[in-house]
Amino acid sequence: MATKIPIQPVTKIEESIELIEDKLNDKQVAFCREYIIDLNGSESAIRAGYSAETARITASRLLSNVNIRSHIRALMDIRSAKTLVDADHVVTRLLEVADRCMQRIPVMEFDYVNKEMIQKVDEEGNNVWQFDSQGANKALELLGKHCAMFTDKIDAKIEKKIFKVTMNLNR
Repeated sequence: MATKIPIQPVTKIEESIELIEDKLNDKQVAFCREYIIDLNGSESAIRAGYSAETARITASRLLSNVNIRSHIRALMDIRSAKTLVDADHVVTRLLEVADRCMQRIPVMEFDYVNKEMIQKVDEEGNNVWQFDSQGANKALELLGKHCAMFTDKIDAKIEKKIFKVTMNLNR
């Protein structure tokens, strides 16, 4: 099980943001602030004032910068501290959604004779139940991604033949 990293107090994070921002120009700071909105590098670069024609390449270059990654992480930590939403919170809610969606709920219909709701039965006399399969599937899919259960592993075997060439320069 992964060790939970405690969230720093917001003031400590804000202090580190000021130190990091001193190393970034205004466009880079704007990119970081835009990036945490939707995590879309190209769109964030455009909104930060970079050229639309080179936005994808610019975003890739910016996201590989250690100072920019640190600044984005700090901004996300501030957001998590303020909203009290972290990975544990999200995973807990996803588990609740999956469990709730998997609960079977009786399919009810109105009995006009007795003037009450009764559980519907099928042709064979069995009670009819329903559950939210789409909600359960989506919650379980997101949990699986969080646990890295769906990463594709590619085994590549590379055989390289090496030839040694010797030349006689003394003829």
